[in-house]
Amino acid sequence: MEYFRGEWHMDYSKLSLPDDFLSDRFKASNPRNTAETHKILREKLAAGPVKFYGNKNPSYFFIISKLHHDLPGLRSAALYRNPSDLAASWDRRATNPKDPWNAGRTGLMGLLNWIVEVARYGEGVANLNVVDYASMFLHDASIFPVLMRHISGRDTSPEAIVAFERTIFQAAPEKPRRARQVPGAPKPHVEFLSHIGVPDLDAAMREAAFAPSLSLVPVLRPFAEANFDKVFGYVLEAVRIRADVEEIGYALRWARLMLTMYDDTGSWTFKAMKPMFARFGEQLGPLADENGQGLAKRIRNLARKDLPRPWE
Repeated sequence: MEYFRGEWHMDYSKLSLPDDFLSDRFKASNPRNTAETHKILREKLAAGPVKFYGNKNPSYFFIISKLHHDLPGLRSAALYRNPSDLAASWDRRATNPKDPWNAGRTGLMGLLNWIVEVARYGEGVANLNVVDYASMFLHDASIFPVLMRHISGRDTSPEAIVAFERTIFQAAPEKPRRARQVPGAPKPHVEFLSHIGVPDLDAAMREAAFAPSLSLVPVLRPFAEANFDKVFGYVLEAVRIRADVEEIGYALRWARLMLTMYDDTGSWTFKAMKPMFARFGEQLGPLADENGQGLAKRIRNLARKDLPRPWE
């Protein structure tokens, strides 16, 4: 499936397959992707029963424990990506008028996503494997069939492996058709990220390549504990200086989403986020538009409470 936007509070154990994926209940990242996904799924169903269903949704990281609770047989995987490359990618998409990208969702917001994911996976998530982005897409195409076997429980067809190597894998400079790295492009936030030790973390993740989250706790947890507040503080200060209303609005909406939907409220990660988001509300509220000011006030209140999740 292609970026189907699930409802965070829904009971995934009651998914009706394939009907829900073919209905308006789940939409892809844009109408074109929705239509294409429906077309491909219908073609597969016409050829015979479909035994495995999947969804690519980067935001699932904040309800991953709930997903595994609702779907005991779920096989999941997450990508670790160098945060400077991630921020550059988000900045490119944010400035591309043809890309259906949320206003204000800049590379700085990508850094927030990144550190929360590092912290979450650093607490250990059962039945979740983490794949190093650079290893699979740039250096070692053999990781792809291993990943697919983890997700589907069966061997990947030779045709799929060849297609991955031809169209996506970027070992050679002339590949792929759609570049995932832009040669010579400036890498944002490099000085800060180097200062907090990202190059060493990248090297450790490159060595792991594809590993269970539980085995990565000794690598990810110490990094998250040492740098969580630093990354949040860096992003907050940069957003304040830039004073872009759309970026401020997105940061506040993201804070509200985390405070109301993050599934493990007893976790180290969530407890570390709450005071950071209270600071977001306090410092960004005065710079926001009227809607943002109201949202900032709500975030300050949410950060002081322990709210039940919508599905509890």
